Amino acid sequence: MQRLARHGLLRRRIDSRDARRSLLSLTDEGRLLDVEREGTVETAIQRALERMAPAKVQATREVLVALAESLSATADDTSPTP
Repeated sequence: MQRLARHGLLRRRIDSRDARRSLLSLTDEGRLLDVEREGTVETAIQRALERMAPAKVQATREVLVALAESLSATADDTSPTP
């Protein structure tokens, strides 16, 4: 984040309601770079998902949600108790 701010791509300011938080936004120059580009991971995933049947995408989503919930429950079970 600091590097992006130093290069004028990101603006950081303190949240007036909570000084512990920083509010981040792209500068005009940063917005120029914030475009989907061919060859990015996001673009490749989007293209792959577009070629899949909607039912397969939904089934995958359900599996990933169940996996995340299971991992979260496991992490809660192994947390030390105060």
